[in-house]
Amino acid sequence: MNVVSSLPAAFHRFTCIEELEMLVRATGADVELMQLEMGSCRGDLLLLDLKPLELMRIRGNRSVLTIGPKDPARFQVGLSLTPIPDGSIGLRSQGTTLGEDMLFGLEPRSEGHLVTPGDYGIGLITMPRDYLFEQAQRLGFPDLERPLRWASNWLQLEPVRLQALRSLLEELFLGGDPGLGVDQARELVLRLLLESIVDGLGRREGEVRAPARIELVKQVEAWASQNPTVAIDLDTLAGRIYASRRSLVRGFRDHLGLGPISYLKLRRLHGVRRELLREHPEQARVHEVAAAWGFHSAGHFARDYRRLFGESPSATLQRGPEVQPEDAMEASSVSD
Repeated sequence: MNVVSSLPAAFHRFTCIEELEMLVRATGADVELMQLEMGSCRGDLLLLDLKPLELMRIRGNRSVLTIGPKDPARFQVGLSLTPIPDGSIGLRSQGTTLGEDMLFGLEPRSEGHLVTPGDYGIGLITMPRDYLFEQAQRLGFPDLERPLRWASNWLQLEPVRLQALRSLLEELFLGGDPGLGVDQARELVLRLLLESIVDGLGRREGEVRAPARIELVKQVEAWASQNPTVAIDLDTLAGRIYASRRSLVRGFRDHLGLGPISYLKLRRLHGVRRELLREHPEQARVHEVAAAWGFHSAGHFARDYRRLFGESPSATLQRGPEVQPEDAMEASSVSD
């Protein structure tokens, strides 16, 4: 990959979910990432700085759940840059299965909730919300603030229009025209993005509300955030959130592609991993950390951990304290 020097860029590879989370958090996003598929999580993140507009591309090989609050002062919209694999959980935002002809992330009031398929490529466009409306006025799209304030989380676009935006982003991520500067790149992105949003807003009449079961998923996520180390059975969990077993299981199958108890186990495995990465090898014991997170069978825990992360828990512990987020984005430009 060659990144044009006229477009300030930072390119980083990641080899585990923690590295990806640190890279994303270093951009200012308050998010938590969780790997939903077994095996080593690898990929890359490319950030183009077109101040005050930022373009980000994330490519990865495992399904990932991203949750976290949205910054009301920032506008961020995403789209798939690659075909969504057949047979996968698909690309989901706020409980809605997204097609390749959709922009997502527009709803400013709800917490972010995004599930990627495996082998994904996601593009994100971010800027201050006030700047978006100023530029909309300048470029001939007045009165955009009110409809966007009450927009749903996604917009379906005419395929040809979205392909124009996708092709521009792909060209910029690959380097683009060597003579293209920051100002010209920013202007092109803004114009195509605004045209796409206005087109999508005009198509909203037929949109379908996201399935209600996503709310059950969010309730379990909230319970798990408050009780991160607690192992629980399905009946007790259903009672805690006042839902039936059937609705709970179907909700998780629909939106995350796995059952609620499997989801909670994955969360606790991620919790063990984060703690092992913070500990010094001489001062911690794997079995003690695992037991604190509700894993009391050393053999089963080690098997599940290796299947998910592609390495043993003792190998994780030997790495020592993890790199801090502010160290993850030091490079300002890279050619690879």
